[in-house]
Amino acid sequence: MKAPRLILVIGISVVCLCETLHAQLIKDTVMEPRDSLTVLNKSPKTSHLEAAMSYQNNDVYLGRSDSSVLPYYSPAVSYYHKSGLYTSASLSYLKNATDSRVDLVTLEAGYMFNAGKYDGQFSISKFFYNSQSTSVTSEIKASAAYQNSFDLGFIKMTFTGTLNVGSKLDFAGLFGLEHDFSLLDDKLEFTPTFAATASTQNYYSDYYRKRRYSNKRNGQKAQT
Repeated sequence: MKAPRLILVIGISVVCLCETLHAQLIKDTVMEPRDSLTVLNKSPKTSHLEAAMSYQNNDVYLGRSDSSVLPYYSPAVSYYHKSGLYTSASLSYLKNATDSRVDLVTLEAGYMFNAGKYDGQFSISKFFYNSQSTSVTSEIKASAAYQNSFDLGFIKMTFTGTLNVGSKLDFAGLFGLEHDFSLLDDKLEFTPTFAATASTQNYYSDYYRKRRYSNKRNGQKAQT
């Protein structure tokens, strides 16, 4: 029996948040297929509904991407309860020179909390990919993740463990260091982040075998 293959990715990023509009020009999702190097959210003080729009110029996961550029426009709606429970729904709309379609619908539910300088967040996500999707994560059906962080003031340490469910299970772990900088009365926030992650690669083997060279890329039925 072959040992699971591991890949290590080290990256440095700067995430810019401006209220509910989230624009990302370069995105490498290193943990969950539709999550970025995200600052762990605080547990909400009041229950509220939140809408957001994000853009990424190419779909990249753990340093891997399809041979075609896959830019996504992703609207999302989330409901946060003051208890810390939340639920969200989003879609990823693909628009490039050859394709125009909804490539992915994501449903997520979770719980977040904070205890002093420690923050924690557990989430479960279900992914519905278009049958013609060539995203490297298109064979991942669901995921469960636990994010936690400890704020030392001058730096915040984070760790996220993720279980991805496909034809086989994948495990991923992310360690990060980050610090927030706020401008314009906290309406604009910059978060320089250093992160290192390791993961098994069963999801990529499934993508390579079922999606990368499938005739569905051209809107045709795959041959068997």
